[in-house]
Amino acid sequence: MKNIIFILIVLLMSSQVIAQSDIGSWGGLEILAPINKKFKIGAEVQIRHDNNFGRLTNAFGAGWLNYHPNKHFIISGGYRLSALPYNTDVINLVPTHRYTADFTFKKIPDLFKEDPKLNVAIRLRATTEYEPARQTEMYLRGRIKLEHPTMAKKVTLFAAGEWFYHINNQIHYTNTEVIATHAIDKFRFKYGAYIKPAKRHRIKVFGMYQRLIMSQTNEFIVGLGYRYKFKKMIKKKVEEGK
Repeated sequence: MKNIIFILIVLLMSSQVIAQSDIGSWGGLEILAPINKKFKIGAEVQIRHDNNFGRLTNAFGAGWLNYHPNKHFIISGGYRLSALPYNTDVINLVPTHRYTADFTFKKIPDLFKEDPKLNVAIRLRATTEYEPARQTEMYLRGRIKLEHPTMAKKVTLFAAGEWFYHINNQIHYTNTEVIATHAIDKFRFKYGAYIKPAKRHRIKVFGMYQRLIMSQTNEFIVGLGYRYKFKKMIKKKVEEGK
């Protein structure tokens, strides 16, 4: 019953946003390969559209390395190469390089209760993005994510909220100095489900609402992703005699 109420609320929110917003799509393929118990590497390709699915806004490939010192903490570093349309010309694509550092605190309810029904994770992200002939963009981002496994066990519902703090959001030039101001300039809310049809396969479906603070346009995005997880590369050696 709770799951049905959750879905109805999501559909109601989506209908309100669609009525007044541009609609886009994200589609991606991802692979994840555990090296051992503490290290994992991953890669992803993704394509994004907006303007009611009619315009390509981003196509990128990304790779990352995750370090898990324990079950509650993850440190990640990644690189993303994007092909972005210059202005509104989707034919003239320019490369963009993004470097990312993530610090994630996950499974927070486990610290207070055994086998909780709701998982909570907090992620802090720093990004630096370089595009030729344009100013380097730097962001600090914060996200809180909730996950709720359903009775089916192969389906997990999730919801997340994220804010973007733009370094050098506005730059003012005077006769004697350059003044830079920083501000939160974007936020997004995402909700959806992870579906595991088989052991190493995962499908992600979601809806997302995001908006630039200074923009009059609401953006609603529907997304579909697929992930395949490989077996652990380095297995723990079995003790002699066993």
